[in-house]
Amino acid sequence: MAKAAYVGYQATRYDDTERMLPALIREAEAAGRAAGGDSREACSVRALVYDTAAALLNRVGETGLAWTAADRALAAAEQSGRPELVAMQAYRLSYVISSRRHPAEALELAMSASAGLELTMRDPDADTLSVASWPHAARARLES
Repeated sequence: MAKAAYVGYQATRYDDTERMLPALIREAEAAGRAAGGDSREACSVRALVYDTAAALLNRVGETGLAWTAADRALAAAEQSGRPELVAMQAYRLSYVISSRRHPAEALELAMSASAGLELTMRDPDADTLSVASWPHAARARLES
């Protein structure tokens, strides 16, 4: 269902996505509590649910709530033990921070996440390489 919400967001079906998110957040939080907060899979799902919420909230101009959702996504990603997910959520948070007119802070977060990801990459797959390239594109965009 988390994937359906993200696909709905990407397809600009914001009303449908908005209706899905409260139940998804409750389910993701309940799964995390049931697993004792230690389940890497539950943390990964929670990160993706909050990522979708942050993207939607930012898109509709609710930047304060988007910041909160993005921060929760990053915290969940850090608990997941998946460096590429941490980098992806750092990107989301930096995007939200940038939209609130704090480009220097957004760039610092992006570059820090990129450096952390580079330290963990030994034999990266295509998804990891894709996530690793975004801070450099963001830097170019912010510095132009």
